[in-house]
This record gives sequence, structure tokens and C-alpha cells, in this order.
Amino acid sequence: MPSNATGTPLPIKLSNLRKFEGQPRRHFSATSIASLAASIKEEGQETPVSVVMSKTEPGTFVLIDGERRMRAFQLIAEDTNTDPIILAFVDVVKDLEDHFRKSTIANLHREDMPPLDTGAALARLKKTKTLEQLADMTGKSVTYVKNYISLEALPEEVKDMMSPDRSKENRLNVSQAIEIARVPNKVLQIDLAKESLERGLGMMETRNLAVFKSSSRGYVLKGIKQRNTRDDYRVIAGLPGRIEKTLRRVDEMYIDDIFFDRDDEVGDRAKMAKRYGSMIEHLQKIKDKIETPRETAGDRPNLSIVSN
Repeated sequence: MPSNATGTPLPIKLSNLRKFEGQPRRHFSATSIASLAASIKEEGQETPVSVVMSKTEPGTFVLIDGERRMRAFQLIAEDTNTDPIILAFVDVVKDLEDHFRKSTIANLHREDMPPLDTGAALARLKKTKTLEQLADMTGKSVTYVKNYISLEALPEEVKDMMSPDRSKENRLNVSQAIEIARVPNKVLQIDLAKESLERGLGMMETRNLAVFKSSSRGYVLKGIKQRNTRDDYRVIAGLPGRIEKTLRRVDEMYIDDIFFDRDDEVGDRAKMAKRYGSMIEHLQKIKDKIETPRETAGDRPNLSIVSN
């Protein structure tokens, strides 16, 4: 809630409330909003929205924060054929940018704010603010601000892989995307995103893949030393230990119990089995390469890299 929004909340008819067209949050889950509407109908509105008086429509108000609640009330209105009352704190904004800033700050502190929406909002604010000012303004670290802004420059194909509409298992997460955004080549970013998803890589595995593929193409990731054979050996030698540690944990799980509560048990089992099969194939290829030495020392590849 913005700092100026204090006192007793004002009851406002839904018909007198307008959404903020500059809302930094662009994605809203229909399922989540339906659940919120059901909760409000049963328990009432727990948290007031935050609004500002409209400068163009007397008697109406524009949201600063609370579009999910407004959408939930719209569902209630459709279901009950009424014009429900929404509790709102009335705030003051200086101009459109101040309105956007307050809306962004309110949304950034919500766990379900999509990463791409966060990145786009921070990138817009960055046009008039320094990284340090943004960090102070939002209560985030400079590194956080910088990392999320980097997402805005990702290719649309990579952004599509981060869509909240995708299932969690088939969605590129923010940690992976930040590592990919550090690669100074758009085509390679798309390649890395696809492989990270297909192989179900974690953040560190995505980082290692980015370092490997960037260096082998002559690119250098900022802040990461260039690839060499000693580094590659450590990655390969350490992989079994990392996998075995996870496998021991999985071994102790009751697989049938895990899938029992899934909405689509058969489909989820098939998808996961396919991913495990793909991983086994990759591991078998690596094992075959390790077991098969070159016939002569002259077969050694040239690993010298010239950076751009």
C-alpha cells in the first residue's frame, strides 16, 4: 500500500472504478482471480485497493494497486448481477510517471508478479533513474534490479518460454533466464533457452551450459572467465556426484504417492518418463565419449579462442 494511503478506506462502487492503463503487471491468472472472487464472496474483502481520483471523469477513481481484486469483483458482479462495493484507500499522484512508480512498487512486493512484468517495469523506470535510485525506491538490491532489467532485452522467443501460461515444468524460470540474458548473442540465447527447457536444467547447469557454448563460439560472458580444459574436466567429473545426490533423495520418495494427487496422473507420468529417458540418452552419449579415446594425439581439437 502506498505511503499516502492511510486512514479509513472509502467504499466505492465497482462501476466508479477504472483500471490503470499503465499497469506494470500484464499477466493475470484467471484461475487465481476466480479463487479470489470465491474467497471475497465468502470472507469479504480483506485488503483495500489503492486508488487516485480520476482527472478526466469526475466521481470516478483509477487504480494504483489492486487490479486482481477489481477483476475478482467483476466476476462477482457478473455472478450476482449487482454493482458491488470495493473498499479503497485514496492516494495522490503528481503525474503519470508517479502513478506508474507507485503501482510498480506495490506490485514488486508480490510473490506472484511475473518476472517479465517486473523487468519491463524496472526498465521503464530506469529511463529516469539510476540503478542505485531504483534499488532504494523498490527496496531491492542493485543486483536484483540489474538482473531483472536484463530480462527485458531477451528475444521474444525466449520470453514466450517464460510465460506464466506455461506449466511450471515447461517454463523457463527467472534464474535460468538471467544466466541466458548475460550471453551477448540473441541466437545463442534462444538456443540456450530451448536446451535448458528440453533437458530440465537447473540454474547452475544453465550457467555452465552458457559458459561452455559462449566460449566455444568465441563469446565471453561478462564476469565469467573463459572456458578451458581444466574447467571442463571439473564439470564432467563433478556431474555424477551432483546427479547421485539428487537420485538418493528421489530414491527415498514414494513415487506413486507423488503422482496420486496430480490432476493428470497418466499424462504427468508420461511427460516425466520422457524427460528422464532423454536425460538417460544424453548420459549414455557422454559415457560413450568418455570410454572411447582418440586413436592418436593428433586428433586433439584446437581450443584456442579469440573473443569478439
